[in-house]
Amino acid sequence: ELFQITFNEVFKLGCKELQLGFLKMLRGTKIRLEAQKYNYKYNEAAPYEIISNDDLSALDIQEIHMVEHMLEIYHNKGYFGKNMYDFLQKQDSPYTFFKGIGDYYILNKLPLKAYQIQEVYQNGIDFINNEEITYLLLQDYLLRSKIKPKIFWNNSISKERRGKLIDYVSKMHNLNKNYLYKHSVIVKGSDEYFIVIYQDLKNSSYKIKENIL
Repeated sequence: ELFQITFNEVFKLGCKELQLGFLKMLRGTKIRLEAQKYNYKYNEAAPYEIISNDDLSALDIQEIHMVEHMLEIYHNKGYFGKNMYDFLQKQDSPYTFFKGIGDYYILNKLPLKAYQIQEVYQNGIDFINNEEITYLLLQDYLLRSKIKPKIFWNNSISKERRGKLIDYVSKMHNLNKNYLYKHSVIVKGSDEYFIVIYQDLKNSSYKIKENIL
């Protein structure tokens, strides 16, 4: 419980990257010589990492390792943009979020390694399961790429509506409609659309309110 409190306090300081270190019972150190005092269990082979002690069970340590892994994927590696960061900062307990999504990965047998970026987004969106947050995270996904990325979600925008959006952007920004059809992606929010256009290894984005079309 104390570790969770400390983790949350440090995470909410706004660090770009947070690293978790696990105690190593190095040979010749006082803590190793006094290991029995607190019932330390540790790996006999280098780097002699802690397995458990009187205060942290082996399951506790395993849980913290999973939290560390999810922290790497959903924060440290920088796969996401500002919207994911803002979402995590608003959580009462970021630790609980990372633990929860780790449990979700295990339950659904999702790959913890050798994954694709779109899988990281898909898994996070499915776990959070909130339309408003989905809209924001898809913006992160679209803006992280300089070329048109893979679409992994159900983009339920009708052909007629997409045509109106393309026509509007074409007129407002003097862009070729045929190019827009081929090199843009549109995501629908509750009352607006977010469109990203990929051109010359750059992206530009626009938000269009539903009521102006």
